[in-house]
Amino acid sequence: MKANPSLSNPKIIRLKELTDLYEQKRYSKSSLINFITLNLNMFFANLDEVFIEEEILDRVWVNSHDEDSLLGEDCYLGFDLSSTRDITSVSLMFPPTDTNPKFRFKNFNIKTNNIKNRVRKNGFDLSPFIESGELVEVDSPTIDYDYIFDLISGLAERYNILKVGYDMWSAALLTPKLKNEGLMCEAVSQSVGGLSGATKYLEKIIYDEDVLIDNALNKWMFGNIRLYFDSNGNVKPMKNKKGCDTIDGVMAMLNCLSVYLKDINEDKLVF
Repeated sequence: MKANPSLSNPKIIRLKELTDLYEQKRYSKSSLINFITLNLNMFFANLDEVFIEEEILDRVWVNSHDEDSLLGEDCYLGFDLSSTRDITSVSLMFPPTDTNPKFRFKNFNIKTNNIKNRVRKNGFDLSPFIESGELVEVDSPTIDYDYIFDLISGLAERYNILKVGYDMWSAALLTPKLKNEGLMCEAVSQSVGGLSGATKYLEKIIYDEDVLIDNALNKWMFGNIRLYFDSNGNVKPMKNKKGCDTIDGVMAMLNCLSVYLKDINEDKLVF
């Protein structure tokens, strides 16, 4: 009763209603933690578990998308700029349509020519992703803003980008140029409140298998995520403190998903 005093009053909530709610929430990690926090009065800070298990991601991952089905389609773009000498990520999100009922994420990753960071601190080697083209190594020791601008401009010629979502941090050099190209850019708060809706929605469409995602490097980045929960059940991704490796690709996905959800007035939904 102490965990949920409302159980003492069946007019507020009955035990069966609580157990039914648990059954609905227990299949999604963030939803389960949200249930425990709000209904059992137990607070979680950081969980030392992956965000979404690889076997779940495997169900929605594809080697590539059918380019003919994407050409000229409406989409949202998100980017996440790295620190000056690491990986920057760009993501396109195509909402469901009558002919393509699933969300589709098309992902791009770019790194500087710092040879030392090809092999990460934990021994993970990025070289195979460079060879496959899933990670582009540009000829620059720091972020090549011109390359990223040209990449996004080229994507805007192929697809109908409705809006660009971005983290304000270090984007001051890039967003004015994108706006001059006619792209509508919107900053996405990286706070737990600002990312919670998109994080839960991304988890939902992955578990429901309502999405197709490309680029194997992004799958690796999912494994670097640990979740942070506040006392209100809001959630955001954070780097795994033990590995401290990049999650930029997932953050780029969340940035474009955030502006999409805001556009359809679903950014405040609770899942």
